Amino acid sequence: MITTIGETTKLLVTRLIKAPRERVFTAWTTPADILKWFGPETCQVLAAKVNLRAGGDYHIRVKSGEMGEVNLDGKFREVKWPSKLVYTWNFSGHPELNFGESQVTAEFLDRNGATEIQITHEQLPNEEVKEDHNQGWNGSLDKLEKHLAASLESHPPALPVGQFSWNELMTSDEAGATKFYSQVFGWQAADFPGAGMKYTIWKQNGKDVGGLMKRPDEDMPPHWLGYVTVADADATTKKAEEAGGSVCMPPFDVPTVGRIAMLQDPQGAMLGIFQPLNKAAVCSTNQIVWCDIPVKDLDRATRFYSTVLGAIIKKEQHEGMTFAVLPHGDSGVSACLSPAREGNEPSQRGALIYLNCQGRLDEAVAAVQPNGGKVLQPKQPIGPYGFRAVVLDSEGNRIALHSM
Repeated sequence: MITTIGETTKLLVTRLIKAPRERVFTAWTTPADILKWFGPETCQVLAAKVNLRAGGDYHIRVKSGEMGEVNLDGKFREVKWPSKLVYTWNFSGHPELNFGESQVTAEFLDRNGATEIQITHEQLPNEEVKEDHNQGWNGSLDKLEKHLAASLESHPPALPVGQFSWNELMTSDEAGATKFYSQVFGWQAADFPGAGMKYTIWKQNGKDVGGLMKRPDEDMPPHWLGYVTVADADATTKKAEEAGGSVCMPPFDVPTVGRIAMLQDPQGAMLGIFQPLNKAAVCSTNQIVWCDIPVKDLDRATRFYSTVLGAIIKKEQHEGMTFAVLPHGDSGVSACLSPAREGNEPSQRGALIYLNCQGRLDEAVAAVQPNGGKVLQPKQPIGPYGFRAVVLDSEGNRIALHSM
């Protein structure tokens, strides 16, 4: 479909891709994916670089039999993960391609688990260039469709990047922790033999809901650690170091599960990262429903997490409080960067994790003190998000009990 506006030609291209939009958005913006799908069959991508932020630039170098080696460069004007991109488009390296700057708007719409891509390429100079780009975009989308189909066949979709997919208690008292959480939440404990160490899986109604392990370092205080899904654990770890964070445990493989690492942001808050292996991380069985990551400098924290997760994180205001929400889907588990308060400061104690009480919040709160814990804030409403109570467990870990 073509619409002419003034002296510019606008090209509209749509395609339905059978893949989650978070995966499609990631493929659109990740160099390793771009190398495999960008350009029609006659083109080969030689190099790709992406600085995914508003004002950030990108560079793609391609080779074709007709044009030889050419460059595509531009800047991102808008980045809205995982639904929209607006960026400039400028070819160089061949006289026929030196027609000046144009603009691309790519929108990614969720269609019951599939993704409708809507591309608007405007400010093209004439009908001939428009038709060349029409063929180029459709050829690229053919390759993207094949690439994602092959990728999803060998690696089923995991949680969207940036969402919390696992929670784990680092403890100095395994017996005490097992008693507390079994009594408060009704969880059962089961050994996980594939971890290469003693590792306990918390279960509820036969489903895995969390983990328990002895803290790996005696200087490390007991704490809950939330793991965020990432596309590449090694690359994310490198980004975290470059952005001022530190690595508490470098990436390593957990057989049959995936690759994980433990990081600490520049202000001291702990964060786990998780790159799933061959099967999806099922958020519906994850006991986490939310995380509050305490920060002293919200602007600095927003820049750090935006860089590490490769997504734009914006500050928001609600009832006089300023915070920033990490990316998440409509039904996903995420977190917010919230101003630190007394008793909830950035540290190895980690984030304030909200754990699902499955509708039995009153019973859970009543079981806290008899099993060695302490109630800090009794049950209270939190608007349309249900109810919560804040407690200390048997080792002094601060957690929130949540129920609708």
